[in-house]
Amino acid sequence: MHLQNPDRLAIDDSYRRIKILDGVTFIVDVGRLENTLKDLEETGFVGMTIFPFSPSENVRKIEAFKGKHGPCYDTGRRVIYTGAALAVLDDDHHMLIAGKPLPVCEKTANVLSLPVYETVIETIMTGKENHPDSPEYFRYDNMEEDQEILLKKVKGPLPASDRIPLFYPGPFKLLILSDGTLVRRGKISDIPLVESKKLVRQDHLFNIVDKAFGTTEFYQDLYRRFGPRWIFQDFKVENRSEHLVSPDFSRLNGISKNIRDKILRMIRDENEYFILTGSDPIDHLGCCPSQEVAEANKLVRAGILESCSQTHFEDACPVTIYAFQGEMKEEKQDVKFQPDPDFRRTVLNKLNARSDGSLKKTIRWALLAFVFLSVFIGIYKIAEKSHYADDQNLYEQLMPTEDEQLMILLFHYHKRCLQCLNLEIFTRDVLNTNYEEEIASNRILFRMIDMDAPEYRGMVKQFGFISAMIVLVEFKNGDENEVKVVEDAWKFFDDEQNYKALIRKEINQFISEGDE
Repeated sequence: MHLQNPDRLAIDDSYRRIKILDGVTFIVDVGRLENTLKDLEETGFVGMTIFPFSPSENVRKIEAFKGKHGPCYDTGRRVIYTGAALAVLDDDHHMLIAGKPLPVCEKTANVLSLPVYETVIETIMTGKENHPDSPEYFRYDNMEEDQEILLKKVKGPLPASDRIPLFYPGPFKLLILSDGTLVRRGKISDIPLVESKKLVRQDHLFNIVDKAFGTTEFYQDLYRRFGPRWIFQDFKVENRSEHLVSPDFSRLNGISKNIRDKILRMIRDENEYFILTGSDPIDHLGCCPSQEVAEANKLVRAGILESCSQTHFEDACPVTIYAFQGEMKEEKQDVKFQPDPDFRRTVLNKLNARSDGSLKKTIRWALLAFVFLSVFIGIYKIAEKSHYADDQNLYEQLMPTEDEQLMILLFHYHKRCLQCLNLEIFTRDVLNTNYEEEIASNRILFRMIDMDAPEYRGMVKQFGFISAMIVLVEFKNGDENEVKVVEDAWKFFDDEQNYKALIRKEINQFISEGDE
């Protein structure tokens, strides 16, 4: 496909019409180059590369590719940037430090395997394998740490007398040189002379004589001014959270070590914010479900944190900035931060109080565990032979809490997949919306059955399941009365309306029969 001087609508249309990783060639007048590149980036094109040209030419030829699509799965891929710059930033905001393997998801690895990257990107495999029915979502949240590593590697800027103007054609969004110079795609930059030859040879920069360039930007300056979010400066803020409740500091109890460390680091280092990538698992349309994002969002709803996300193209991994409540101020669709020492001190005291209490509980339980250890070992040896016995019935394995109870079971693997997560979300929504009284009275009980857990091995073997499944089991008078495997549920994992209608129908059949 070839397009000449396309507007944004034509660019969007071309993106929808081509297949994943296919390319489009754009011919644009020289004065429209910058705006066209911006439109391509915001649409979702990646690897934009400008063909070599002479200063006398009035048009520029750009090649661009359709980028990522679908969920991000971890297949053990690593990529290494092998060019002459200190680091590079791709079109999905992955920062690659030269020579340092970066873990990437399968679809990012496929993008960086395009021919335009082949001279500067090396892809390696770690031998990691995933269960085909339960692929593992990709998780890598070291963006802030990687930027601090880069900051330590950057040397002081060289004087203007030791520089030369060069044009960077792509395919990366920008290069970061050893002295911190930022080299943006499609622009002329003032390059340190000592690095120019390697950059021309390995990253394909070229000289355009008698052409002016703008002010030289340095990584260290932008980082000190904005922090890690400097790489998102070209996107406008959206989805800013609003606080309607007073802080509920009890929600700090039980948070994971990772979120706790990020909060403590924000206080200790006087950082304005922290950044998380991925979506909240309750958003069944989100990319890269993240339990850390879910935890942080709970603290937002509790009035402890506030957040904002930034506009990005479809299928990119969501990026969310988190700060303490009241510290984030919006200015002209950007955000400014104003730390509140008193609020931070309160959060720190609550976390420290929790730590002291946890330590005391740990010591107390350790002593109790020592006393009862021998008793437990004896009981375990006796029970081990029968605990996972295949001949246990469902009543013995599930132990209903009521004489008459309908259990809705979601069988799943320990490594959750998108389909399985959707089934859980849809099912819980149906129960909370349509069967509130039955749930409150324990007439209906929803349970998750981890098929990898030892205690459920007999049940999984009994049913013969090899993939996630919904099962309805009715108990009456100490025994299983009826069992229904909802085999059609899996067909509607991405069709919320039809799935919910199916589950309501199945539940209603049990309830109506029980009321007769």
